[in-house]
Amino acid sequence: MTIELFNDEPLYRPPHPEDSAIFRFLARVNATTGLSLKSYQELYTWSTTNIDSFWSAVWDETKIIGHKGDHVVDIAATPSLNPLWFAVKDQFYDAKLNWAENMLHCRSDKLALIQASSSEAAWHFFAAD
Repeated sequence: MTIELFNDEPLYRPPHPEDSAIFRFLARVNATTGLSLKSYQELYTWSTTNIDSFWSAVWDETKIIGHKGDHVVDIAATPSLNPLWFAVKDQFYDAKLNWAENMLHCRSDKLALIQASSSEAAWHFFAAD
């Protein structure tokens, strides 16, 4: 018996990929840049050759609360040896944001934070709190 470890078939195909978040992002990129990307592969290729525009679009799409600043990423910087494509110091270095404001802006019944200590019971804070 032969087991094929690799093939070209994806593990999963969504029934309506055009309704997915990634395709909504692709449509927004097309609308804001004048491009006509049609597939995930085209979006991926664009994102790896236009990393400054890509990360700026990600900031906008994810609705980060704060000031993005003028510098998104230094496209002339060589990739660092860490797992990131570029050094963290080279991206959004003049951005201003409040981490807590971004984490807690959602007002829902979702669990937002758990405070735990060895001396008392854990407290659970929900986004609506």
